[in-house]
Amino acid sequence: ASKSVETAEKQKQARKQRQRQPKMSALEKARSAAKVPVAELTSLLYGGDAVVARRREVMGAFEKDPTFSTVDRVFLNHSKRYEASIAKCAAFHLKCEDMHLTDPTELRWANDAIDEILPTDVHVAMFIPALEHQTSPEQKAKWLPLAKRFQILGAYVQTELGHGSNVRGLETTCTYDPNSDAFILHSPTVSSTKWWPGGLGKTATHCVLHARLLLPSSTEPGGQEDKGVHAFFVQLRDVETHMTLPGVTTGDIGPKVGFNSIDNGWARFDRVKVPRENLLGAVAKVDRDGSYTRIPGGDKRM
Repeated sequence: ASKSVETAEKQKQARKQRQRQPKMSALEKARSAAKVPVAELTSLLYGGDAVVARRREVMGAFEKDPTFSTVDRVFLNHSKRYEASIAKCAAFHLKCEDMHLTDPTELRWANDAIDEILPTDVHVAMFIPALEHQTSPEQKAKWLPLAKRFQILGAYVQTELGHGSNVRGLETTCTYDPNSDAFILHSPTVSSTKWWPGGLGKTATHCVLHARLLLPSSTEPGGQEDKGVHAFFVQLRDVETHMTLPGVTTGDIGPKVGFNSIDNGWARFDRVKVPRENLLGAVAKVDRDGSYTRIPGGDKRM
């Protein structure tokens, strides 16, 4: 009888012990039963233990920083989400600088760690590469350092309301005017409104903009030649006041299904003067007299 009582007491204590333990989900049970060597597989996938350790160090520095908390962000409307993202944006780039992060892989880890789309993501991922690969050496020396130091903030302005990513259908024009030695950037139709570029609505001071290059005709007096779509370096806002420049009208397209932490924008241009030297020079150039020259080795798609 005493043994039966002792056994019952042990069973009772075991039940209490099980009840005190957190209940495992089906996924947790499956993982605990798996025979996969997690540490070894992680090392293989990332290229060695040293890389794994460095990745954890970089990501940990951002994940533990309360500046990048994502708590309650789903309750923020688009405007508040953008304001929070702008604050994170400044903190993110300053922290990367303090940690001396320059390697693209490490910067990607840092970006993954904060789990947020930033208003400067297009600046880093599209605007800077366009300046690196589509400009002349002189243009590169003039604009690229400013972009890399975030002294100018860029957007990549290609898509239009009526054409999306159908580049051949773009309607925005950049017409060369020999009298002023400048291009005249213009939105001739409603459908030519630039639509959706990230950072265009509020953040960008400059952009790489795609438009049809129109030159004075060499065969028809008073006529024009359409040289197709080319890329131009265009200033949108004053770098000191952040106000839009004369002839530039732009804004945020508003709430979206996703990407509400960034300011996807729209823009229209009313005969805005763009310096002749701002045609991106890795593909083509226009001389003072309006003559057009393709650059050897330039992208033939442009």
